[in-house]
Amino acid sequence: MTAFETSPTDAAPQLAQVASSLVDASYASRVDPDDELRGALLDMLWPAYISVEDVLQHLRPRRNRNLVGSYLGFEMRFASELSEEDLPAVLEWAIGQLHNGRSPSELRSSTADVQGSDEEPPDERPVGRLDIELIDGIVERALSGDGALSRAREVALILRPRLERFDHPPLPTAVDAEDEDGREPPRFRDLRHALAHSLVELAATTDTFDRAKIWAIADGWGTRDRSWRVRKPVLPDGLRRANRGYLLTGADFPWAYERASEALGVGNRILAEALAQVAGYLFDLSDAASGELAYSNPDHPVWPHVKWWFEPVPLDSDLANLWRQAHGRRRDRVDDGLPSVEREEFVAKLNQLLADAAAGNVDAFWRLAWQLQADPNSGEGTLRLDDDILDFPGLAALDGSGVDVLIEAAVHFIANEHDHSGEWLGTNRYDKRGWAGYLALALLERKDRLSEVPNAAWSSWAGALIWFHTVPSNAGDREIKLRLLSRAVEHSASQLAAAVDAYVRGELMQGHLASETELVDPAWHVELADTFAALLTELADAITRTRGDDGPSDAAGQQAPHPAPDEPPNGRKADQAALSLTTDESRTHALQRWEEMLVALLQAQDQRAVDTAHHALEADVSSGWQRQLAARAARALLTVDSHQYLATVLSAVGKDAALGRDVALCLGASYSDFLADLEEEQLAELYRWLSGLFPPEDDVPIEGVHFVGPEEQTREWRDRVLQSISSRGSEQALRALTKLRDEYPSRVIITSHILRARTNLFASAWSPPTPVELAALFEDANRRLVRSERELADLLVEVLEAIGNDLPTHGELLWDRLPARVLPKSYQLKEAWLPKPEPALSAYISHELTKRLERRGLAVNREVLVRPTDAYGAGDRTDIQIEATMRDDPVKGPTPDRIVVVIEVKGPWNRELLSAQQQQLAQRYLPEAGTRTGIYLVGWYPLEQWTYKGDYRRRRVAQLSEHALLASLETQAASITRLDALTVPFLLTIPRPHRNSDGT
Repeated sequence: MTAFETSPTDAAPQLAQVASSLVDASYASRVDPDDELRGALLDMLWPAYISVEDVLQHLRPRRNRNLVGSYLGFEMRFASELSEEDLPAVLEWAIGQLHNGRSPSELRSSTADVQGSDEEPPDERPVGRLDIELIDGIVERALSGDGALSRAREVALILRPRLERFDHPPLPTAVDAEDEDGREPPRFRDLRHALAHSLVELAATTDTFDRAKIWAIADGWGTRDRSWRVRKPVLPDGLRRANRGYLLTGADFPWAYERASEALGVGNRILAEALAQVAGYLFDLSDAASGELAYSNPDHPVWPHVKWWFEPVPLDSDLANLWRQAHGRRRDRVDDGLPSVEREEFVAKLNQLLADAAAGNVDAFWRLAWQLQADPNSGEGTLRLDDDILDFPGLAALDGSGVDVLIEAAVHFIANEHDHSGEWLGTNRYDKRGWAGYLALALLERKDRLSEVPNAAWSSWAGALIWFHTVPSNAGDREIKLRLLSRAVEHSASQLAAAVDAYVRGELMQGHLASETELVDPAWHVELADTFAALLTELADAITRTRGDDGPSDAAGQQAPHPAPDEPPNGRKADQAALSLTTDESRTHALQRWEEMLVALLQAQDQRAVDTAHHALEADVSSGWQRQLAARAARALLTVDSHQYLATVLSAVGKDAALGRDVALCLGASYSDFLADLEEEQLAELYRWLSGLFPPEDDVPIEGVHFVGPEEQTREWRDRVLQSISSRGSEQALRALTKLRDEYPSRVIITSHILRARTNLFASAWSPPTPVELAALFEDANRRLVRSERELADLLVEVLEAIGNDLPTHGELLWDRLPARVLPKSYQLKEAWLPKPEPALSAYISHELTKRLERRGLAVNREVLVRPTDAYGAGDRTDIQIEATMRDDPVKGPTPDRIVVVIEVKGPWNRELLSAQQQQLAQRYLPEAGTRTGIYLVGWYPLEQWTYKGDYRRRRVAQLSEHALLASLETQAASITRLDALTVPFLLTIPRPHRNSDGT
């Protein structure tokens, strides 16, 4: 593979010879039992260096059905890249392969016949000698392009075996399209009918044509998303997948009726009868046109299959009695909701509670909030876990001005009641007044009315603010809670700190996670920092308190026999009960909370956090829980500042082998992403430590779908360290890798990374232009000499500036206009404007770059997958990735064939706006894309032109200044250079045509 990357033209003939040797099945089963070599070779050689005929010799069912590897990847892409010229031969070959049956020589590495495997679902097993991924890909490709209609019969021959064994194959994209109004374009409908006709014609030639075969043709298609298996063709603009899951419906009855007539007219009675049965299956008497068509011609072949719909049923017959009974049961099941009298009473009760709450009755407000969870039509309701009271079903029962009155009542409730958290916070109960108070604060925040809350009132709701659930995905809005907490800390820091203490103690002693503290930042106030520091000390004591064993107990729930300390830990009141963790589960949760609070305090640059972590690392780690605490301390230090603390951690773990292993497993299990902060020699030292604990020579590949344990994750992370070094492409990286190669000469992977590091170094090296290049530049003003990522970035910035200069003429394309009819009545505007979402801006920038950079040897790609996280296509994706081709260097020979710059696009409302330049672009996307240079583009929408003030995004942007934002991002970019990365902030102003104050 390295030879091919360096000089593909020279390497291709030799690699083709290697591939041809794998045609021998017995030889291939010995040297390539999992088809990984076969897949890699096919992927490199086709279509540039070998023909389709050569490829077809290699296509056969995968031996290892559990492996998602290179051969499966080739199967998935092969058909989508077939030309129109090659397609007929592939279709003929595929039809023949479907009926070849089993091949005794094609054995899995486990010696079990592929087709006889019971380890995978029946609908995923090969058909004949074809994997279903290959079948689905060929079907999708055959039904695309200009000749799709003429290939319907071949596609039917390929699909028929899967339908006959009831596989529920996915409905091809080309016969499952609709426009934005849900209508099927005629061209796609004709193709769908042609496929259905071919399937019926093939099935009619068998001995029996029954309803089972009709069902398979019409309805035997799957709706399960297997999009990762096959590259689906892209539908034309304005069309989308309909996701029907069926090929024919009742709406196709007239088509089947006419096709039956045509078949009868040409004397094909067998086909006419088959199509008549299909029409009878599709017939729906509720469709008047179909009923009239069927009834109008009793001599038509369809009539025998539909006439029973029209025949009379005697009123005293058994069938009539059965129908009566069924109708009675159905009527008994009809749920009409609440009787009208009860419904009216319930609505009146809600409005009376609202009136009482508005008049100052604080009890009425929380009772109203509780009742609003019920649907006034049915009387049923579920306990709401979210915080948006305006979305509660009972709100529909309030009178016309009910929302405005509710807001006024919420202000009064907050000012005159409190959450009573002293009675319930930290227990397994809660008070409805605290719950309603949080709903009231969230309502006022959504309506921008928090300024009406008296400053003194915030202390009355500290407990509710800490307790209300927002961390789970189905709970309240985290952003709203963060804004509420930031307000509360200004006026009630002491009460908030006390609530944090009570909440953490109570939750952990009950065995819960105390997750809501994730949203509390100790840097907000010194009292919060004091509480965090005190809790860290007491939690560490509770977690590691002696239990009479050397680690976590096997018996969850066993009482921990420990004496109470003589005096309370620092920060705990003398009358406050000691924190007691009585089960392994509660200790595990406390350990997680301890680590997350330690990270928060470290990020707040509190020296007590550093001391706490050092104490955990230096303590006696003979017990299992103490080692776990030390491992979490190590991970916290490295998470916050790995560059500063790596030496400290490695020194501590070098003193105890068991601690070292626990720390490594802890780091590997969390996919720790702090490698970008480390220098090359630090990364090399980290690799030495990890490979000493987990030598690559001891790695054991595990096949099939399985749970990935901590050790396997840690071994993978060990290899990522080498990848991180080689991606730097610096002289320091080469020196570090060369030392490692000398220390571990048998590890080929290190040599491979040396080659990659050298390639990256060459790509970044500056070289002067030749006279020929200079002459070409002088002859063509559009040409630009690009020899490095920085030069490419400079070119892109110039193009972005040109885009910005042109935007005023058409900037409205990136804005959404809301007409007056959809605006709230309080808006006295004829229209309102708000920015389009980020993906629209990204698509526009990609389009403009493509148009302006054409014929310059540059490729503009959107949503490039740079780090997959599973086999289904999920993972990190860059917004825009620009790639330039490198020239051959006369001295260095073939150099890397790409220079890459990543563009990350953000709207100014993005909550990660001020952190994503470093954490997302510099630390993740650039290393994963194999580059060190990126552009951080922020689309700036002038606030005065953003006239829809109901947009939550506007409130975020209102707190920013265009010039201050750019200055902040430029300062951040300067600090990013220490990560051996270059990011260029760029603000693109996006105006829209509008009238100025002078009327122009």
